[in-house]
Amino acid sequence: MFDLQIQRAADGPEEGLRADDSLVRHFRTGDMEALDRAVALYRRLLASVPPDAGPAAVGAANLMVALHRRSQLLGRPDDVEALIGLGRVRTAREPVRPQDVRLLGLAYRQRFALHGRPDDLDRAAETFRRALDLPQEAGTAAQTLAALADVLHLRHQVAADRGPEDTRAPSAGAGDGGAPGPAADLLSATDAQRRALRALPGGSVNRPAYLSDLAEMRHSAYLYDGDLDALREALDLWRAAADAVPPDDSNRPLVLGNLARGLRTWHEHAPDEAHLPEMLRTHRAAVAACPHGQPGRAELLAGLGVALRLAAEATDDPALLEESAVRLREALALLRPGSPGRADRLNSLGNTLHRLAQWTGDAVRLDEAVATLRAALAEHEPGTEAYAGSLANLAVTLRQRALQTDDLASLGEAARLAREALHASRASPAAQVVRLGNLGWCSRAGTRRPGTPRPPTRRSTRPAAPSPSRPVPGCRSSTG
Repeated sequence: MFDLQIQRAADGPEEGLRADDSLVRHFRTGDMEALDRAVALYRRLLASVPPDAGPAAVGAANLMVALHRRSQLLGRPDDVEALIGLGRVRTAREPVRPQDVRLLGLAYRQRFALHGRPDDLDRAAETFRRALDLPQEAGTAAQTLAALADVLHLRHQVAADRGPEDTRAPSAGAGDGGAPGPAADLLSATDAQRRALRALPGGSVNRPAYLSDLAEMRHSAYLYDGDLDALREALDLWRAAADAVPPDDSNRPLVLGNLARGLRTWHEHAPDEAHLPEMLRTHRAAVAACPHGQPGRAELLAGLGVALRLAAEATDDPALLEESAVRLREALALLRPGSPGRADRLNSLGNTLHRLAQWTGDAVRLDEAVATLRAALAEHEPGTEAYAGSLANLAVTLRQRALQTDDLASLGEAARLAREALHASRASPAAQVVRLGNLGWCSRAGTRRPGTPRPPTRRSTRPAAPSPSRPVPGCRSSTG
């Protein structure tokens, strides 16, 4: 995220010079042994010289760079804690270096990623704001603004997923440093990201990433309060980012994947066959651009799987639905149990299997859909909107099993889970309307009377049963 600078002492203890050489070697070659050697040598240097001596100041600054780099690559909690401890000491002494403040903010952000403590996001936001008050070049200021925007956006997402009481649009007067809450955080994040884009030097290689991040924030505004203009702007920004990123850039699959996700959201808002080709084409291009073995491939395969299900529902094409299941299984095969995002992928596969069972009357697939959604529910964190969404999807799927198999136990469980989904998170009114409809459908006495025919297994494009996991503007839910 930041262009980090390694200080060089004109002279000093041998440990410092050797540490500097090792750190430079790591950044040039990726040599992890050189990075480990640099950390050890800097620590030996700091233990051997007075804390207010010149070599100690240079060594401590470079040790922060080395610890940040290693925590980025390996995610070691001890490196993050060491970086925070050193950063607090360094930023309490004059003169304060802007880079030290930024690295401290990034360390708080990394610790949140490791442990999920919201107060670390608060500390990160406060630290980045402090960094902005220090003298720095325009390019560095852009990086600090982008880091602040990232933290505020993440804080918004965490609060929105928890369903805060204040879930409506931000007031026009809210801004950076304004009243706390998800609405104000989203507005502040968007403002900071726009400022970061304006501060970027011309021709910066970071421009596609900054455009994509701003698009992500505008997409969040649509999910949060149904702002359709925000969704349109998000798509425009993602298209601009896709046009700006070079074909061989390692970030191209991510940018294409984000654009594909935005197109999928547009289709979910207003299903229209005219948008289907671009949505599917972009999803397929994103997967094709991401080589096997890359960490983002699972997410891109899952996005394609969801898009294929939506396209199948819009066109009544069973081949697309079958491919949806294949792609989602491929995505799940790349994820370890309990890994981030796996619960959402299980939820998506469960929804696709539910649809296939509706279309074909295949009781085995319906049982697999139920089992898959139960697995998703077990991995979601209770109290989140994603957990409530999986509850609702499982309820609808159990209701379908009751229709197809006359299973009274499934009907009773469907009604119970639909009630639980209503109270599983503090969702927006729009989401609650959908779940109330699910509850009404799941609570209807729905097994067949003796002698009556089974319902048709193939359905029209607009099913009578609730569509699983249809996103609702104004709420965050696990799509798929």
